[in-house]
Amino acid sequence: MVVGKEYKVIRGVQRLCAEFFICNFQGDRMRQKPVIEVNLIGPFNLIRAAVSELRRQNGRIINVSSGAADLALENVSAYCAAKAALNHFTRVLAAE
Repeated sequence: MVVGKEYKVIRGVQRLCAEFFICNFQGDRMRQKPVIEVNLIGPFNLIRAAVSELRRQNGRIINVSSGAADLALENVSAYCAAKAALNHFTRVLAAE
């Protein structure tokens, strides 16, 4: 399965569900995708665009996260995951 292509992942998981077990794979992608884009992809894009200038000026990056990054909260999985990923991304950037 090519996991980089969302439509192939969906098709693959649906085939697995049909063959091996019954599952509800209806996940509300219309609500989850914008949450991930705003809380993870947005900061990533901003940092990538500014990193050369930040390095030149010895600048700093400050990301705003949430306690939800460390919690397993019902009905906000995309938000929790995006914030956890943002926290780790920030730590990796600091190491670089």
